[in-house]
Amino acid sequence: MTAEQAHALTAAARRQACAALGVGLMALIGRAAAQTATTGADDRAAQPQPAAIGGASGPAPDFDLPQWDLASNAPHPSLRLALETLRGRWVYLDFWASWCGPCRLSFPWMNRLVQRLPADRLRVVAIGLDTRAEPMARFIAQLAPRFTVLWDARHATPPLYRVQAMPSSFLIDPAGRIVASHRGFNPTDASAIERDLRQRLGIA
Repeated sequence: MTAEQAHALTAAARRQACAALGVGLMALIGRAAAQTATTGADDRAAQPQPAAIGGASGPAPDFDLPQWDLASNAPHPSLRLALETLRGRWVYLDFWASWCGPCRLSFPWMNRLVQRLPADRLRVVAIGLDTRAEPMARFIAQLAPRFTVLWDARHATPPLYRVQAMPSSFLIDPAGRIVASHRGFNPTDASAIERDLRQRLGIA
Protein backbone atom coordinates (compact mmCIF):
# COMPACT_ATOMS: atom_id res chain seq x y z
CA MET A 1 0.00 0.00 0.00
CA THR A 2 1.37 3.40 -0.95
CA ALA A 3 1.54 6.36 1.42
CA GLU A 4 -1.15 8.09 -0.65
CA GLN A 5 -3.49 5.10 -0.31
CA ALA A 6 -2.90 4.92 3.45
CA HIS A 7 -3.66 8.63 3.78
CA ALA A 8 -6.88 8.19 1.79
CA LEU A 9 -7.98 5.31 4.03
CA THR A 10 -7.26 7.38 7.15
CA ALA A 11 -9.27 10.31 5.78
CA ALA A 12 -12.15 7.99 4.87
CA ALA A 13 -12.16 6.48 8.36
CA ARG A 14 -12.23 9.96 9.90
CA ARG A 15 -15.20 10.95 7.73
CA GLN A 16 -17.05 7.77 8.72
CA ALA A 17 -16.41 8.46 12.41
CA CYS A 18 -17.63 12.04 12.00
CA ALA A 19 -20.80 10.86 10.28
CA ALA A 20 -21.40 8.20 12.91
CA LEU A 21 -21.19 10.66 15.78
CA GLY A 22 -23.38 13.10 13.89
CA VAL A 23 -26.03 10.41 13.50
CA GLY A 24 -25.64 9.50 17.16
CA LEU A 25 -26.05 13.09 18.28
CA MET A 26 -29.13 13.53 16.13
CA ALA A 27 -30.59 10.35 17.63
CA LEU A 28 -29.92 11.65 21.13
CA ILE A 29 -31.55 14.96 20.24
CA GLY A 30 -34.55 13.15 18.82
CA ARG A 31 -34.97 11.05 21.95
CA ALA A 32 -34.65 14.14 24.13
CA ALA A 33 -37.31 15.93 22.07
CA ALA A 34 -39.64 12.94 22.24
CA GLN A 35 -39.21 12.70 25.99
CA THR A 36 -39.97 16.40 26.38
CA ALA A 37 -43.13 16.05 24.28
CA THR A 38 -44.47 13.23 26.45
CA THR A 39 -43.58 14.73 29.82
CA GLY A 40 -46.02 16.69 31.97
CA ALA A 41 -45.89 20.49 32.20
CA ASP A 42 -44.42 20.41 35.72
CA ASP A 43 -41.61 18.07 34.63
CA ARG A 44 -40.82 20.23 31.59
CA ALA A 45 -40.43 23.26 33.81
CA ALA A 46 -38.04 21.36 36.11
CA GLN A 47 -35.81 19.96 33.35
CA PRO A 48 -33.15 22.02 31.49
CA GLN A 49 -34.47 22.85 28.03
CA PRO A 50 -32.30 22.71 24.87
CA ALA A 51 -30.76 25.99 23.81
CA ALA A 52 -31.18 27.04 20.18
CA ILE A 53 -28.18 27.41 17.88
CA GLY A 54 -27.75 30.99 16.78
CA GLY A 55 -27.77 34.25 18.69
CA ALA A 56 -28.93 34.95 22.22
CA SER A 57 -31.08 32.04 23.33
CA GLY A 58 -31.74 32.24 27.04
CA PRO A 59 -30.30 30.34 29.99
CA ALA A 60 -27.46 27.92 29.27
CA PRO A 61 -28.46 24.36 30.28
CA ASP A 62 -26.56 23.33 33.38
CA PHE A 63 -24.28 20.30 33.54
CA ASP A 64 -22.08 18.55 36.07
CA LEU A 65 -19.28 16.57 34.40
CA PRO A 66 -16.03 14.80 35.36
CA GLN A 67 -12.92 16.92 34.95
CA TRP A 68 -9.92 15.69 32.96
CA ASP A 69 -6.67 15.83 34.94
CA LEU A 70 -4.24 17.52 32.55
CA ALA A 71 -1.22 16.71 34.73
CA SER A 72 -1.74 12.93 34.58
CA ASN A 73 -3.65 13.07 31.26
CA ALA A 74 -6.46 10.91 32.60
CA PRO A 75 -9.95 11.36 34.03
CA HIS A 76 -9.70 12.83 37.51
CA PRO A 77 -10.92 10.30 40.08
CA SER A 78 -13.10 12.79 41.95
CA LEU A 79 -13.09 16.33 40.51
CA ARG A 80 -16.20 17.49 38.64
CA LEU A 81 -17.35 20.85 37.32
CA ALA A 82 -20.88 22.21 37.28
CA LEU A 83 -21.66 25.14 34.99
CA GLU A 84 -23.51 26.98 37.73
CA THR A 85 -20.27 27.34 39.71
CA LEU A 86 -18.92 29.63 36.96
CA ARG A 87 -21.59 32.31 37.40
CA GLY A 88 -20.03 35.75 37.48
CA ARG A 89 -17.57 34.95 34.66
CA TRP A 90 -17.85 34.75 30.92
CA VAL A 91 -17.60 31.14 29.73
CA TYR A 92 -16.41 30.03 26.30
CA LEU A 93 -17.87 26.51 26.07
CA ASP A 94 -16.49 24.24 23.35
CA PHE A 95 -17.65 20.75 22.29
CA TRP A 96 -14.94 18.61 20.66
CA ALA A 97 -13.79 15.05 19.90
CA SER A 98 -10.43 13.47 19.14
CA TRP A 99 -11.38 12.55 15.55
CA CYS A 100 -12.46 16.12 14.73
CA GLY A 101 -9.98 17.71 12.29
CA PRO A 102 -10.94 21.36 12.97
CA CYS A 103 -10.58 20.70 16.71
CA ARG A 104 -6.84 20.33 16.13
CA LEU A 105 -6.88 23.96 15.00
CA SER A 106 -9.21 25.25 17.70
CA PHE A 107 -7.17 23.89 20.64
CA PRO A 108 -4.03 25.98 19.95
CA TRP A 109 -6.25 29.02 19.43
CA MET A 110 -8.04 28.43 22.76
CA ASN A 111 -4.61 28.11 24.41
CA ARG A 112 -3.70 31.55 23.04
CA LEU A 113 -7.09 32.88 24.13
CA VAL A 114 -6.53 31.99 27.80
CA GLN A 115 -3.11 33.65 27.63
CA ARG A 116 -4.40 36.89 26.11
CA LEU A 117 -7.62 37.38 28.10
CA PRO A 118 -7.98 37.69 31.90
CA ALA A 119 -8.66 34.36 33.63
CA ASP A 120 -10.69 36.03 36.37
CA ARG A 121 -13.23 37.21 33.79
CA LEU A 122 -13.23 34.43 31.18
CA ARG A 123 -13.17 30.64 31.62
CA VAL A 124 -12.57 28.39 28.61
CA VAL A 125 -14.20 24.98 29.07
CA ALA A 126 -13.93 22.19 26.48
CA ILE A 127 -16.23 19.16 26.70
CA GLY A 128 -14.75 16.04 25.10
CA LEU A 129 -17.27 13.65 23.54
CA ASP A 130 -15.07 10.60 23.01
CA THR A 131 -16.64 7.45 24.42
CA ARG A 132 -13.23 5.97 25.33
CA ALA A 133 -10.42 7.55 27.34
CA GLU A 134 -7.52 6.35 25.17
CA PRO A 135 -8.12 8.46 22.03
CA MET A 136 -8.98 11.46 24.17
CA ALA A 137 -5.70 11.08 26.08
CA ARG A 138 -3.70 10.84 22.84
CA PHE A 139 -5.34 14.00 21.50
CA ILE A 140 -4.67 15.91 24.72
CA ALA A 141 -1.04 14.74 24.81
CA GLN A 142 -0.54 16.14 21.32
CA LEU A 143 -2.43 19.44 21.76
CA ALA A 144 -1.53 20.20 25.43
CA PRO A 145 -4.57 22.31 26.45
CA ARG A 146 -4.10 25.00 29.09
CA PHE A 147 -7.82 25.34 29.77
CA THR A 148 -10.45 23.25 31.57
CA VAL A 149 -11.30 19.95 29.89
CA LEU A 150 -14.35 17.91 30.85
CA TRP A 151 -15.39 14.44 29.68
CA ASP A 152 -18.90 13.55 28.57
CA ALA A 153 -18.52 9.93 27.44
CA ARG A 154 -22.29 9.35 27.62
CA HIS A 155 -23.15 12.39 25.45
CA ALA A 156 -25.53 13.88 28.02
CA THR A 157 -24.79 17.51 27.11
CA PRO A 158 -24.97 17.66 23.26
CA PRO A 159 -28.79 17.26 23.17
CA LEU A 160 -29.17 20.08 25.70
CA TYR A 161 -27.16 22.42 23.48
CA ARG A 162 -28.37 20.90 20.20
CA VAL A 163 -24.85 20.22 19.02
CA GLN A 164 -24.91 19.18 15.36
CA ALA A 165 -21.36 20.00 14.20
CA MET A 166 -17.87 19.57 15.56
CA PRO A 167 -16.55 21.64 17.08
CA SER A 168 -19.45 23.75 18.36
CA SER A 169 -18.90 26.66 20.73
CA PHE A 170 -21.17 28.76 22.94
CA LEU A 171 -20.48 32.04 24.70
CA ILE A 172 -22.19 32.26 28.08
CA ASP A 173 -22.41 35.56 29.92
CA PRO A 174 -21.82 36.05 33.68
CA ALA A 175 -25.57 35.68 34.32
CA GLY A 176 -25.54 32.22 32.75
CA ARG A 177 -27.18 33.07 29.43
CA ILE A 178 -26.03 31.99 25.98
CA VAL A 179 -25.35 35.15 23.99
CA ALA A 180 -23.58 33.68 20.93
CA SER A 181 -22.78 30.33 19.35
CA HIS A 182 -20.71 29.03 16.46
CA ARG A 183 -20.38 25.83 14.44
CA GLY A 184 -17.03 24.62 13.12
CA PHE A 185 -13.71 26.45 13.30
CA ASN A 186 -11.33 28.32 11.00
CA PRO A 187 -8.79 31.11 11.61
CA THR A 188 -11.07 33.79 10.13
CA ASP A 189 -13.86 32.84 12.51
CA ALA A 190 -11.38 32.76 15.40
CA SER A 191 -10.34 36.36 14.81
CA ALA A 192 -13.96 37.50 14.76
CA ILE A 193 -14.78 35.52 17.91
CA GLU A 194 -11.83 37.01 19.78
CA ARG A 195 -12.78 40.54 18.71
CA ASP A 196 -16.32 39.92 19.98
CA LEU A 197 -14.98 38.57 23.28
CA ARG A 198 -12.73 41.58 23.76
CA GLN A 199 -15.63 43.95 23.14
CA ARG A 200 -17.86 42.13 25.60
CA LEU A 201 -15.11 42.12 28.26
CA GLY A 202 -14.27 45.76 27.57
CA ILE A 203 -10.69 44.97 26.54
CA ALA A 204 -9.03 47.01 23.80
